[in-house]
Amino acid sequence: QLHAALGIAGEAGELGDAVKKHVIYGKPLDRENLIEELGDLRFYIQAMMNLHGIDEQTVLQYNARKLQKRYQAGIYSDQEAQERKDKAP
Repeated sequence: QLHAALGIAGEAGELGDAVKKHVIYGKPLDRENLIEELGDLRFYIQAMMNLHGIDEQTVLQYNARKLQKRYQAGIYSDQEAQERKDKAP
């Protein structure tokens, strides 16, 4: 569990670094590295799901329900992102 969680955190950092180099430093986006880091993230996410008996469909359905509550019109808005209606009691 700790290995999977730290793997997710580490790979998310590496993905963020790749995007930072592109956006902040103006370097060309390293698509191959982007694909590699996304694959590494998927590996660790799947490991965490396996450890806890969570399947992909459950994760996707839960996330869809949450986002439907948050974005009532079905599209992103900064205001609704900040209001977090899905977190209201």
